Amino acid sequence: MAKSSIEVAKELLELKKEALNPIKMYHIANEMGLTKELNLNGKTPWQSFAARIYMDIKENPNSIFEVVATKPMLIKLKNQDINLKIQTQNEIKEPKKSYSERDLHPLLTRFAFANDNFKAYTKTIYHESSIKTKKVWINGCIQIL
Repeated sequence: MAKSSIEVAKELLELKKEALNPIKMYHIANEMGLTKELNLNGKTPWQSFAARIYMDIKENPNSIFEVVATKPMLIKLKNQDINLKIQTQNEIKEPKKSYSERDLHPLLTRFAFANDNFKAYTKTIYHESSIKTKKVWINGCIQIL
C-alpha cells in the first residue's frame, strides 16, 4: 500500500525526534528509500513533498504538524517534545543552477592567471558605473551609446 507524504513526514519526525524542514525531510526519506512509495513525479519532487505538508498545515485545522520556526521553516509533530536545533539556510537550499557573469568572473580570473597555457592578467570592468557610457531614451527604451 502506498504511503502519503503526510504519513512519511510523520514517520520521519517520530524517528528523528527533532524539528525538520520539509525539503530536508524529503532528502532523508529519499536516503531511506521511502520516496519510492510516494507518487511524486517531475523535476522537483522535494518541492511537491514540501507543498503537501505546507497545505496540510495551512488548510487542515486538525493537522498533526506544528510550525516551530520560520526562515527556514521547521516543523514538528504537535504532541512531540523536542530540542529545537536551528539549521543554517545553506543546509536546506538546493544548489544554484544558473550563474551570472559577475558570479563566474573570479573563477575565470583565477583560471586565466594560474593556467600555464594562458598566464594572462584580467581586469573587472563594472559597466554600470562607467562614466564613459551615455544612456539615451529612444522610442521608449534606454539605448547605451
